[in-house]
Amino acid sequence: MLAGANARRVAEFEAQRALNNELARLMAFAFHKPAKLPDYKPMSRKQRADTSPQVDDERVRAFFIGLATRKVRA
Repeated sequence: MLAGANARRVAEFEAQRALNNELARLMAFAFHKPAKLPDYKPMSRKQRADTSPQVDDERVRAFFIGLATRKVRA
């Protein structure tokens, strides 16, 4: 469960880093080469995958349910 929470935080941090990088690049274009400013492209379906905390919690819950229903060999 802690690994899922940690992975979610890392993903949020990485998304923020990507956004900051993109904003810095756009600012550089706006100041130095406004004519070559790249066009906006919407995210692909894969990039829009739901990564909300509720989805991660449900994945962890499903994992534990799966563990609980496994047969234990003696």
